[in-house]
Amino acid sequence: PISTPRLMEKAPDATIQPLESTPAAKEINIHQFSGKVILLNFWASWCLPCQEEFPYLLKAARTYPNELVLIAVSLDQDESAALRFIKDILQKESSSQKVSNVILGSDPLWTVAQKYGVLKVPETLLIDQELHMIKKVVGSSDWKSSELWNFLDRVVEKK
Repeated sequence: PISTPRLMEKAPDATIQPLESTPAAKEINIHQFSGKVILLNFWASWCLPCQEEFPYLLKAARTYPNELVLIAVSLDQDESAALRFIKDILQKESSSQKVSNVILGSDPLWTVAQKYGVLKVPETLLIDQELHMIKKVVGSSDWKSSELWNFLDRVVEKK
């Protein structure tokens, strides 16, 4: 049986493969970002709500460049489809501003997604500076609410 982590528990230790298989690309471990707020987002290129949500996640990363890291994990089997998705989103954003606190990962076998109890996409976990999972957002609609943004502000300010 798969054990599903609960909110307020410590985030499971997980290593994520980079989306792009380049020599410079490195595996990342979620726990290496202790001390920062983490938005751990699971998405897929074919998912329409993921396309709606992604600009809001980028906005959060741009709003908190030093306090927050966005780890966006593609669950696509096809790496090229996932890369096209990212390229299309960035073109729609029409921002040439590099967002250095965005990390793109790949989990085509849902290994990491299962550790985090992900059942569908998009799902985003908000993880605090002490690596506790404090909120789970399923779907894209919540990112339009001021309530969620106010919550994010309070978490980031906690330091």
